[in-house]
Amino acid sequence: VARVSFTGGPASAGHVIRNTAENFAELSLELGGKSPFIVFDDADIDSAVNGSVAGIFAASGQSCVAGSRLYLHEAIADRF
Repeated sequence: VARVSFTGGPASAGHVIRNTAENFAELSLELGGKSPFIVFDDADIDSAVNGSVAGIFAASGQSCVAGSRLYLHEAIADRF
């Protein structure tokens, strides 16, 4: 095996890292996250809406970097 790609949690990743190192294979890890999308009060609202929708729903949300939280400055929350 020349390359191993792993998606999962940190505990399981430890086993994968050790086994991959023993065999000198290349390794890619995707360990998840809670990527927030943050919009400040001086943002271009249309661009922020488009960016947040793309970031949250790209790949049907099945990417470890898919947005899972949307934080808006209170001054623009109603317009958003």
